Amino acid sequence: MDAISNRTFNGSLFTYSDWDGNLTETRIDHLDLRWEMFLQRGQIFSVSAFYKRFDDPTELVCIPEQQTSTEYQTRNAGDGQLFWVEVEFRKDLDFIAP
Repeated sequence: MDAISNRTFNGSLFTYSDWDGNLTETRIDHLDLRWEMFLQRGQIFSVSAFYKRFDDPTELVCIPEQQTSTEYQTRNAGDGQLFWVEVEFRKDLDFIAP
């Protein structure tokens, strides 16, 4: 029982009507790209992007057969994708004040 979230974590891998109780390994494909341009006096401009694809990720799910809505168990749940783009720049502000 987690006192802060009031959740009960069922760590045992019991079988339920919609799950056989066995966890499988999560497979992750990852692609990461970054381009950087270094300028004078430590100034920089860069663009980054990455992509991840998850097959059978392990997630904390609510157990539907329980009498309370606060009992959770770790299971493989579906698939997932993640995309991210980031732009970074560092500029010297000496033109405002020395």
